[in-house]
Amino acid sequence: PAKSSPEAQATYSDAAGLQNGGSFELAAEEWTKFLAKYPQDPLAAKAQYYLGVCQLQLKQYDKAAAAFAAVVKNHSKFEQLEDAYLNLGWCQYSQGAADPKQFAAAAETFTNMLKAFPMGKFTDQALYFQGEAYYQLGQKEPAVAAYDALVKGHEKSKLRADAVYALGVTQEELKQWAEAGKTYDLFLKEFAESPLVTEVRMRKAETMLQTGNVAGAEALFGEIAAIKGFAAADHALIRQAYCATQQMKDAVAAALAFF
Repeated sequence: PAKSSPEAQATYSDAAGLQNGGSFELAAEEWTKFLAKYPQDPLAAKAQYYLGVCQLQLKQYDKAAAAFAAVVKNHSKFEQLEDAYLNLGWCQYSQGAADPKQFAAAAETFTNMLKAFPMGKFTDQALYFQGEAYYQLGQKEPAVAAYDALVKGHEKSKLRADAVYALGVTQEELKQWAEAGKTYDLFLKEFAESPLVTEVRMRKAETMLQTGNVAGAEALFGEIAAIKGFAAADHALIRQAYCATQQMKDAVAAALAFF
């Protein structure tokens, strides 16, 4: 295998030292110089990747995305290729608020990443942010598919709670009431200590109402409306009254309406 020249190795070491010391701006300059002077060097792939890492640390998402995209395009055997894919997708996603087209780019990057590394060390992250990107694009069906794949295939993921919640909300928005109800049951079972529990219970009550369990929904809305400090307690009270009306409990509904 080819070896780096002593000059290239010295330049690489200088850039790495700056990066390791937290001087990301200076390190990025050195990595850029390295790539300009030694584009075919055996260390070029690492230099390209670390340039992206420094730019990511500096929140220069467009520049970092370009660096990681170069790694993905030109260094298919790079040992940290999965990391490069993940960072590329994250940089694109991070630009989405200012440029919605970047959400589409991120979704595509995560799709390609999952094809290349279907059982990779970052598969759960790729699925979650793929789902988030699709959701931001208004493409809720593929968002559900991504969240669902994470939930079903990655029980130990640190993103599991976020994914279960996002899955339920997206199913609810698609009016997949029965599926959303099951997802909320899973959330309440696994994440009983989450600060989102009361909100999820209210969402669960809505799925009960929409699937015909009006009495059960009324009772659950009533429990939620009585929780002190819950920001949406008034909404729960309104839905409780609606459930009472649907059961011809007009007197009860009227009393709740003026509570």
